[in-house]
Amino acid sequence: MADLQICSFNVRGLNAPTKRTQICHYLHKLRVHIVLLQETHFRKQHIPRLSHMLFNQWFHSPSMSSASKGVSIAVHKSMPFVCQDTLVEADGRYLFIKGLIGSQRFTFGNVYAPNSAQADWLVDTLAKFGTYAEGVRFLGGDFNVTLNPALDSSSGMSAVPRMSLLRIKSALSTQGLLDSWRMMHAKEKDYTFYSVAHKSYQRLDYIFLDTRTLQNCVSTNRAVSTAGRGVQPHGAHVSSKKRGAPWPVGIYLLAGSAAQAKLKVLLRCGSILLMALGLWLQARLSCKL
Repeated sequence: MADLQICSFNVRGLNAPTKRTQICHYLHKLRVHIVLLQETHFRKQHIPRLSHMLFNQWFHSPSMSSASKGVSIAVHKSMPFVCQDTLVEADGRYLFIKGLIGSQRFTFGNVYAPNSAQADWLVDTLAKFGTYAEGVRFLGGDFNVTLNPALDSSSGMSAVPRMSLLRIKSALSTQGLLDSWRMMHAKEKDYTFYSVAHKSYQRLDYIFLDTRTLQNCVSTNRAVSTAGRGVQPHGAHVSSKKRGAPWPVGIYLLAGSAAQAKLKVLLRCGSILLMALGLWLQARLSCKL
């Protein structure tokens, strides 16, 4: 797999030409290949012409009802991505694209979740992404939820009920998607948003990778903006060089009845072997005595 630097960026509006140019140059300096942009504020009737020389492929899911949403995906000129299909949400909340980089198939998903009823929306969107995605999968964006309040919120609390968080985590597990930053920073606290209303820092932006891709993840980064979003992107770097130790197996791999039956057989065999080993050691000790 080719080296790939991907980032998620809530830009809070991208209609100003000067701002678009500044962001493109900034991301170019960071050596980003794929950019997931949220809150572009593009309207279907007013999508600006984007033929920037640094990012020469643009895909959009504009808002139909307001200028407060909209997501886009931009591809750097150095990335030979050949798009084969796109899936667009009608009101600018998500965008999925898939195609080839060389001979390998990739799927990139970009989401901007609502700030209410997140669980219902995310569970439905994750199911759609699972049906649509092929090959190497990346799903990122602004999820508007702290999945682990103890670590992802400076207050240690979440406005989203615990059962709703469990539903979202279960949906991610079913799709075999893992939080790339959290997997590499298990106990670390870092945030991507400051809520003036709640007077707390929160981690609302994520990039999820599948288990196999995460094995090649070299680094992840995020930084807080005390003034809100649109200052520092959240990124992940996936290398073509395979890493030695595999990541822990995802729960989704054990979801099927066949897998569970095999696991039960292995556990039973393991118990029998341990019992036999215990009897053998007991016999050896008796002989010595």
